[in-house]
Amino acid sequence: MTLLQTPLAEEQLTIADHLGELGFKTAAIGKMHFNSGLTHGFDYRIDGRDHDAHLAASPARRPPEDQPYKPVWRPFRVPAREWLNAGRLPGTGYPRPGDPDNQGLYDDDFLGTFFVRSAIDFMNRNRGERMCVWLSFYEPHSPFNFPVEFASKHVPSDFDLPATGPEDDRWIPAIFRDLSEHDKRGVTAA
Repeated sequence: MTLLQTPLAEEQLTIADHLGELGFKTAAIGKMHFNSGLTHGFDYRIDGRDHDAHLAASPARRPPEDQPYKPVWRPFRVPAREWLNAGRLPGTGYPRPGDPDNQGLYDDDFLGTFFVRSAIDFMNRNRGERMCVWLSFYEPHSPFNFPVEFASKHVPSDFDLPATGPEDDRWIPAIFRDLSEHDKRGVTAA
């Protein structure tokens, strides 16, 4: 059985294996679900651990003391409105070494920004070469993280919710049934 956390088998051929045989320089940057320390044929691999090392080497600018931020992501262990970020609180969402409070980050130090800069660096270093950059982000889904300076960018009341009817009820997981319309708009704003 293959589950989300199942490691990709070492012998599994990947696009990087195929492109490497054709002389391409390859990079896998960001969320890959390899679930191991293997690079699976990619010449260059950057993930969250590299971001942690980057932050440890050059500590991030901290938000003001009065800035509220999102707690560590705990899906299915706290109410859905909290782990889906209906309160629109900035944060990284993932525990970082030396930062048990998981305090928010500015865009310059944000995980997605780090991945983009890593991809640009790879492309600049391999200019003129045949290359493939596979860039993937954690941010487009829960825990709906965003940088501190974007905290008030979107207002829940600005979002319309899609119309649903009784025929949709069977598709809504029980854990989401207690979300209010305000919560749903808050999640969308986050």
